[in-house]
Amino acid sequence: RGLFRANGRGVKLEVYQDGQCARTASFTADTIRIGALVMNDLVLEGRNVSGFHAVIQRAIDGDGFTISIVAGEFVRLNGMRVCRAKLRQGDRIQIGAFDIVVKSEQAFSDGDTTGDLGWGDPLFLLAKKKKAV
Repeated sequence: RGLFRANGRGVKLEVYQDGQCARTASFTADTIRIGALVMNDLVLEGRNVSGFHAVIQRAIDGDGFTISIVAGEFVRLNGMRVCRAKLRQGDRIQIGAFDIVVKSEQAFSDGDTTGDLGWGDPLFLLAKKKKAV
């Protein structure tokens, strides 16, 4: 597992619910909106999913993607609560009852279908929610 370049290639997201792959979605846009509202790019309906919960954005330099909370209570990346974090291939994002596994299109075109869904360490936690004093 490692960082994947976002140079014109998209990102593939595998959405799991109750341990089963519910769907797979591929995106080439610079921004992927996630939440319960139908206007989102990836619609997740269920408890603890806000209307516009989080966003995945391509880095300005085109080198990878980050995920950020928009209006959701929290997002877990590889088991840790984050407000913003850089993504890498194989990362597991948890929003409500959904687990979303990040895959690069390059990985799939190269035949990487190992399906390793293990919990890894998050890469570059950029911000954590701070408690009010």
